[in-house]
Amino acid sequence: MTHNISYNDYSKSVTSFFKFLKNSKNYKELTLRSIKVKNKDDFLLVPISKIHLNDTNVIKKLCEWRNKNSNFFVQKNKTNFNRTKKWMKNNLIDVEDKILFLVVRDGGHPIGHIGLANCLNKKMQFEIDNVIKGEKDENKEVFSVVIQELIRWASQIFYVNSFFLRVLNTNDRAINFYKKNNFKIIKSKNNNKNIKEPYLIMSYKERQNGNKFILTAGPSISQKEVSYVNDAVSKGWNNNANDYLKKLEKKFCRYLNCKYAIPTSSCTGAMHIALMALGIKKGDEVILPNITWVATANAIAYVNATPIFADIDLKDWGIDVGKIEKLITKKTKAIMPVHLYGQPCNMENIIKIAKKYNLYVIEDAAPAIGAKFKNKKCGTFGDFGAFSFQGAKLLVSGEGGMLVTNNKKLYLKALKISNQGRNYKKTFFIDNLGVKYKMSNIQAALALGQLERIDALIALKRRIFGWYNKYLSNLKCVSLNHEVQNTKSIYWMSSIILNKKAKIKRDKLMKILLKNKIDSRPVFPELSSFKYWNKKNVSSLKNSKYLSSNAINLPSGVCLKEDQIKKVCKIIKANLT
Repeated sequence: MTHNISYNDYSKSVTSFFKFLKNSKNYKELTLRSIKVKNKDDFLLVPISKIHLNDTNVIKKLCEWRNKNSNFFVQKNKTNFNRTKKWMKNNLIDVEDKILFLVVRDGGHPIGHIGLANCLNKKMQFEIDNVIKGEKDENKEVFSVVIQELIRWASQIFYVNSFFLRVLNTNDRAINFYKKNNFKIIKSKNNNKNIKEPYLIMSYKERQNGNKFILTAGPSISQKEVSYVNDAVSKGWNNNANDYLKKLEKKFCRYLNCKYAIPTSSCTGAMHIALMALGIKKGDEVILPNITWVATANAIAYVNATPIFADIDLKDWGIDVGKIEKLITKKTKAIMPVHLYGQPCNMENIIKIAKKYNLYVIEDAAPAIGAKFKNKKCGTFGDFGAFSFQGAKLLVSGEGGMLVTNNKKLYLKALKISNQGRNYKKTFFIDNLGVKYKMSNIQAALALGQLERIDALIALKRRIFGWYNKYLSNLKCVSLNHEVQNTKSIYWMSSIILNKKAKIKRDKLMKILLKNKIDSRPVFPELSSFKYWNKKNVSSLKNSKYLSSNAINLPSGVCLKEDQIKKVCKIIKANLT
């Protein structure tokens, strides 16, 4: 199995985002799409955009800097205003895998530029390009900070395997600068007949920060989300109050290949609406896995029905399909499978059982946006599917969720319930009991930006799991939550189970990790262990007990680096063997 992104998804992610940055309509948009330089609040990296083709001052600056530094380019040709403008359009803005940023101080004074180039390659490498300090600045270290910030930014937005640059081997000043900033010479190249002087290729090696706390979760937020949210805050009122909600609904349906979607304030709310739309009520029973977040069971309790806990399968950590039929009674009305931590459960067999006994299926796909069972996306198998956009999830909107279905009748029923049971033909007239779990337009703007980057985000999560597998696969005292046959997990959480061969228990290992500034959390406890539930059939839930007592969620935030994962694995190995 592979945990890498496909080249098609990689190239689509790079080209679409570069295009977004280079297509600002005005200078307000341009500022929102700029990169704030960390620890240097008065500096921005401003992407050269189409609007700069009409900015005389910027064109003059680029021309001046090129001529001033021509000796440090392979081709030492001088330029002029018109040639610079033509270069900006043909060799920069119109090149899909190239982008240049102005280094701007105090909101308007450019002091140089830095860019990325040749990003569409099978190795998935980014080249640092066009690094020029055109103006003197009192902060002599600013370009060191800038180059580190650009690499940090690109690593969190794209699936990049490595960074490199090319520099003339006669440019000792530049070579020393790059060495100072963690670049190492890897080879010299002089095989191009059109290039008279040889140049060096230097590769970037990130400096480790051993004091940084490694968190369990954390999102990747780009200029796209910032730009959309700002637009929603500025314009998304009155007649435009639902603009981003409509865009999100449409794009979410297209992504999942489903017909209908209702944005909600949470996955819990989405499941509550689904249960109400299906007519689940007091006296009914709903079967769900014993290991999941309590929200799944709470939603059942909200409609006064009874949750019936089934044991889990240790292969996929989802509901044990073989145990479902034994729990079905005359009161059973639905099954609520959970795609735990982004790992699909066996929807094919669950749907077979539901059809056999005429039961509804509501998928709790809270952490599983983009996960697949037999190439069909989770959340689209049952009568309803529910997703979460809570801040620790893969796709975030702060708080939020989505309810989806392919059944028009159920959709219209759920839509009415979600709007307080309102009769749309009579102003403020209510036909039946409803609820209010609405998502705001501002949250939808954030979620839309995330959804437009979803393939890259999933790839980053899968790469993190791949690193854990790389460093822990030979450790006999633990096993990872691998995806099973016919599935694609998004690995929202990379997790391990400790077995009897481990020297210490799960909770002690978590304390050791915490002392080493590494966050972790236990896998969800057994729902049946909570005192306020009806504890029917709880004595036979052996797998649930084993998983909840021995499994750990490891740091899995989208922006984590390989060195951080390596550190986590090193401490795990040192204390378990």
